Amino acid sequence: MDKFKHILTFVNRPGFVALDVADDEAALAVGRMIAEETGGAVVVRDSQLVEIDTIPAPQRN
Repeated sequence: MDKFKHILTFVNRPGFVALDVADDEAALAVGRMIAEETGGAVVVRDSQLVEIDTIPAPQRN
């Protein structure tokens, strides 16, 4: 996975998305979009699988 710069994993769901984006902020922006679209939390990691941030599931009213 070294060719990808960021890895997004889903909390409580199987699967991951590997991205080649410019920086952490871009990866976090994509993670927020995915969390909003899927309704689930997303963990953003760097290429060494070190956690950058966890984006919580959006609150639905």
